[in-house]
Amino acid sequence: MPPKKTMEQLVKDAEEICRIQTLMYEERMAREALKNISTSSSVPAPKKVPSTSQIPPESKSQSKRWAAMMIDFPKAQPPKSQEDTKSKQSSADGGH
Repeated sequence: MPPKKTMEQLVKDAEEICRIQTLMYEERMAREALKNISTSSSVPAPKKVPSTSQIPPESKSQSKRWAAMMIDFPKAQPPKSQEDTKSKQSSADGGH
């Protein structure tokens, strides 16, 4: 069992990752919405959309770092059959 300070740090890191991933998701949704608006309607899209070149370099490297980290966390795969659920996989993913 790691000491309390380490656990608190892990929690803070996890919250930070969640916050950044949420922001990246919202930005992606906003860009998608802007793309849909500009292609589907005759109203010209607002010209003040910041391009990626205006993002400060530290946030670019930060998002690249998170993207690289996401490779380390593969999404949980649902069990392929009932046999898989009853096997050792159920203990591995917390008994669900």
